Amino acid sequence: MLEEVFTLPRLGAVEDLASLRLGLGLPLSDEQGLEDLLSRLYDPRDPLYRRFLSMEAFTQRFGPSESDYQALIAFVESQGLTVTGTFSHRQVLDVSGKASDIQRIFHVNLSYYQRKDGTRFYANDTEPSPESPVSISHISGLNNFHRPFSKLRKIPGGQPRVNGPKVGTGPGGLYRGNDFRDAYAPDVPTTVNGAGQSVALLEYDGFFQSDISNYESGSVPPISAPAPVAVLLDGATSSNPSSAGVTNGNDDEVSLDIEAVAAMAPGAQVVVYMVPGSIYNNGTQTAYDTAADDMLSQMAQDQTCYQISSSWGGYGITTTTNILNQLAAQGQAYFEASGDGGAFNSANPISLDPSLYKSKYETLVGGTGLTTTTPSGSPVSLSYISETTWTDSLGAGSGGIATNFLAIPSYQSSVPMNSNGGSTSWRDLPDVSMCAQNGYLYSENGGYRDLIEGTSMASPLWAAYWALANQEAMAQQKGPLGSANPPLYQVATGANYNTDFHDIADGSDNNWNPNPPNNPIGPVSGPFTAVSGFDLATGWGSPKGQSLISDLVGGLSTWTPTQTPTATSTATSTETPCGYPGNTCTFTPTVTSTFTPTATLTPTQTLTPTRTLSPTPTSTQLLSNLGSAVLAPMPVSTGGSVCLFPDRPISGSQWDVYNLLGESAASLTFANPQGNCWNTQGTSPGVYLVRLKLSYSDGTSATLWKKIVVSR
Repeated sequence: MLEEVFTLPRLGAVEDLASLRLGLGLPLSDEQGLEDLLSRLYDPRDPLYRRFLSMEAFTQRFGPSESDYQALIAFVESQGLTVTGTFSHRQVLDVSGKASDIQRIFHVNLSYYQRKDGTRFYANDTEPSPESPVSISHISGLNNFHRPFSKLRKIPGGQPRVNGPKVGTGPGGLYRGNDFRDAYAPDVPTTVNGAGQSVALLEYDGFFQSDISNYESGSVPPISAPAPVAVLLDGATSSNPSSAGVTNGNDDEVSLDIEAVAAMAPGAQVVVYMVPGSIYNNGTQTAYDTAADDMLSQMAQDQTCYQISSSWGGYGITTTTNILNQLAAQGQAYFEASGDGGAFNSANPISLDPSLYKSKYETLVGGTGLTTTTPSGSPVSLSYISETTWTDSLGAGSGGIATNFLAIPSYQSSVPMNSNGGSTSWRDLPDVSMCAQNGYLYSENGGYRDLIEGTSMASPLWAAYWALANQEAMAQQKGPLGSANPPLYQVATGANYNTDFHDIADGSDNNWNPNPPNNPIGPVSGPFTAVSGFDLATGWGSPKGQSLISDLVGGLSTWTPTQTPTATSTATSTETPCGYPGNTCTFTPTVTSTFTPTATLTPTQTLTPTRTLSPTPTSTQLLSNLGSAVLAPMPVSTGGSVCLFPDRPISGSQWDVYNLLGESAASLTFANPQGNCWNTQGTSPGVYLVRLKLSYSDGTSATLWKKIVVSR
């Protein structure tokens, strides 16, 4: 329950007929077991090292039981609430209902209160105590006090630009497009561009495709990137911003994130997980914490993006911690902008943004001021010179100690803290940094096109860089790298730190005292100084191109799958590494290696994920991945198509489909490299085993078994 209800003015009761959305969280079945497994998954000495789980395997081992999930559904429906969203991992159940029913069911009183800035919020004044037949670990949506804010800063109209070198290829010398690859990945081959990888963005609004296209076409040289795909949640009906032309910064943030990914990894598919902009703009009856849970839950369920970025803060801590741990167990890296409020510590608790301290497996990204050479040559390029801690009249990269929030993780425990002011007991941040100054944003339809700054630029840049590393790892059949922190700290504490990272050690600091209006972080204190090695101003620093990628990937062993299973009369679910089973997403993928179900998404449509209990007809993909049998996670309805997307070029395939009694259900031959799809029209609902005989274009062949579920 919020402490603010005891200190802020009460404005009156919430109307009985007001419609509220809640997110009900169910506890994991073995939270300590998950913590133990995560420690093993990221320990290079352990036999389970990087044997990440599929979403299905995670749910089977750690998720709430199906019976508990159904019991909770039955309970809320019997009480008059409507189920608005479900998830395959069963950790979150979305419901909606009238305020009067919610007060009755959860035994709370809901009232409006006034924030210090004059705006109102609603909240409960007693702890909820529902008479539920199953345990509920948390309830989001009983208050909407926390408000997400964009970690993006713009130069107000008519004011001078920020001081400092501006020698990029963008207007006025701002950094744009390929400038970021020139600075941080100059020796990475152009073919290593994120192809086959998908980068997820957590967003509280939409974007204008024209802004993205104009940014890319106007870059020097122009960028050619797949159009972003939107995954619409919580009532969003379009990828366009909810209020076209309103310059409140919401669509600006989304545009920036997309453009940053396209600049660093132009071959990667951007997937925008978004909720309606009205949640941010007004949202009187909407809880932002519920929206965060839903977006992250969908990312975990889809398991198509092995790098995720968030440039928003302010949403509270609900079930997000468990979902972020699930992402880590599934091999998905999560990058979070550390914020733009400068140094913070326990002396200034108001500066501590609680959205930063959800899991030790999230990578906090700080900001730097980048200096490069003047662009020259043909094609035009520039070179890295140096970096300092980002701090100027707009803000400063946040860093400090998570005192009383999160204990120091094992990967940080061996880092010397005697010269950087860090803690040996609590989590220190940021972990890494990248350019957060003098960037160029094209968001003309949103009303802005000029200079931007903030760690909200640095975070998607790091996620895009991670896509380059994952592309190489998967091309070498080593699977996804997983959560970024354990491998980054392992490399940084090794012998190659100075060849893998730009160490910002010039004594610059993240002190920033102005605290201008609308600064959501609050006043700062400190500062923390950039010193040699790890520090609380810039973390380990920024990446040095191919060297860091090579050291991240080079120490990984090639995954050897288990023996190809044979058909049996019972369908079982086994714990297999992530990156090897199929996806839970229904997007059309392009697979680039034998180890990853990471999908690039066909950029011709806006996708709304189906999260109801009844399956919706859809196409299901079969990913060939060295013979591991996989239960297609999203059932295909009778009449839908099951399509093969091979790990490398094929000349044809032979399909032999059997039911669980061993009876033949279909036999198909495809003598071409495309359109290898089985139409299930006329097929009875049930579980089927598909024996795939693949003929590769290089003359080799393989036989694989796949499991497919056909539903009504």
